[in-house]
Amino acid sequence: MRSWSSTLDRAAVDTPSLRADFSEQRKRVAERSRAEYMAARLLLPTSLLPDVVAVVAFMHDSDDLLDRALPGEGISRLASWEEQTREALQSGDSPDSTLRCLVSACGRHPGLRDRVESFLRGAAVEASWVGFGSEAEYKEYVAAYSLPAFMLSACLLGQGSEDAAAYEGHCHELIDAMQRIDFLSDLAEDVASGRLGISLETLDCHGLAPEDLKRGLSPDSSALDQLVRQQVERAEESLAAARGLTTMVNPDCGPFVSALFEVQELRAHAVRRAGALVLVAPPDISGLRLARLLIKYLAKAIWKRAATAGGQ
Repeated sequence: MRSWSSTLDRAAVDTPSLRADFSEQRKRVAERSRAEYMAARLLLPTSLLPDVVAVVAFMHDSDDLLDRALPGEGISRLASWEEQTREALQSGDSPDSTLRCLVSACGRHPGLRDRVESFLRGAAVEASWVGFGSEAEYKEYVAAYSLPAFMLSACLLGQGSEDAAAYEGHCHELIDAMQRIDFLSDLAEDVASGRLGISLETLDCHGLAPEDLKRGLSPDSSALDQLVRQQVERAEESLAAARGLTTMVNPDCGPFVSALFEVQELRAHAVRRAGALVLVAPPDISGLRLARLLIKYLAKAIWKRAATAGGQ
């Protein structure tokens, strides 16, 4: 695995101040998304990794800005962030290190600017989101916000895809699965905040209401166990429908995307195993299982690169 310094060299990030900015973003992304970051660090093309870090950091900062907003503040905070982002993209500079990295990434990938605009438009949905009344509302949220957020990085992995619509369709299925798993994993935190990622319609189908979740686990939590299993099954159906993505990304991104699918399967398994206990704490992936998975795909990637080099 190349050093971070040589990774920045390969991405043509050459000024000391910008290298420091990218290093800061890398640390923050690694702390927040450990499994996904390790997969990217080991498996993504070296020249692409800093730009993926940049867009993920931008997405995280946007989320955090909205999450920290007091009731009624989300829209005004978003408007200020949109203004800062657009000024940075227009001027080529910003007082914010996250935006400086985003500007740098957009310079190497011109089509990324349109994805940033789509994400900012979708962020208005997140700014006003308080929960879902129905499964249909959940689907609308995924299409309007989760998908544009995911496409910030996914557009870098599939540049030049021959069927852009099919590529985005597979991305839609994948982020639907990831979002469902996230909402289950974050249930304890979401109950405390009063914004549930599980719709009232789904709760009602299992004889539950938000008040039941606020009271915590009961001696018989079978209804919540069943709800968790059903939602995990839906996530797994979406994962299966998205599998074609592994053959549509750039060939050198294939090992990372395949590993990403398995990471989501591990997360789904952890949530299913936790069942009603998701109401107590978020389930996590076994570090040993994650290490084995990454080693497997790293070995495959090394073998493929060696075979390609040998055939030239």
